[in-house]
Amino acid sequence: MKQICNLDLAKYKIEKEQNIILAKKYLVSSIYNTAKIEGCNVTYPDTQTILAGAVINNVSVDDIQTILNLRDAYRFMITSINTPFSLEYVCKINEYVSRNESLQWGVLRSGDVGVGGTDWKPEIPDKKNTEEKIKRILALNNPIDRALEYFSYAVKSQLFWDGNKRTSIIAANKILVSNQCGILNIMQENIAEFNKTLLYYYNTNDNHPLRRCLKRSIYSIDKGFNMINYYAAETGLFIKTANKLLREGKSLHDIKEFFKKFVLDDRQNDEKNKLLELLKPFSNGR
Repeated sequence: MKQICNLDLAKYKIEKEQNIILAKKYLVSSIYNTAKIEGCNVTYPDTQTILAGAVINNVSVDDIQTILNLRDAYRFMITSINTPFSLEYVCKINEYVSRNESLQWGVLRSGDVGVGGTDWKPEIPDKKNTEEKIKRILALNNPIDRALEYFSYAVKSQLFWDGNKRTSIIAANKILVSNQCGILNIMQENIAEFNKTLLYYYNTNDNHPLRRCLKRSIYSIDKGFNMINYYAAETGLFIKTANKLLREGKSLHDIKEFFKKFVLDDRQNDEKNKLLELLKPFSNGR
């Protein structure tokens, strides 16, 4: 059977210029939420004030630096959206993200690091192996999967001395925007789940709960320019496509296997069971 990546996502794609406008519209929100993931003690109005270049006294110099670095990194991503995705490109993102914040910025890590809250010890990244891994990720058909798998790989590998989560979020956005698939913006209500599933991934190497969390944080617009959430859109596509396969004579078991890796395994068990229950009336006992 065809891979899950051949789900008909075309109706949820938007024009590239529209996607760039969307990224610009939510630039402040993206910067604010990405900074909060790093534990920056800033409010949304603080972020707006810093980005406007006004003097602010209740925010630390380090947090201001983080905000300004994120501004420059997001702007670089948006203005270079047609530049091919590569390790060199990701290094450039990290150069903006980690400027004046780490031992080195814009180059692969050359020493050992630890990850707080886990015993996970990532290997020192090798340039050739990293380039090969990125090449394999970019070969995935579905741009959503490319973005999620790149984020998972890069954040666990800790490619850089610092700013790995921030760099990975912006790199994932590069993949999404350049492929007209919306933006990744991890809102405040999802940060606790993000941290929990990321830690779980470090400890188990199972990135499906993390993928589920990230999918809930991908937003696009419909033809009426209303915000839509990719996770909900994918649910509808799963039901529509699965029922089409049932009508064509495919068994429920085959369909479950068909969708397993990139849809069903990204769902919690109760939700997975509910989705499959919606298909049973059409299966005629198969």
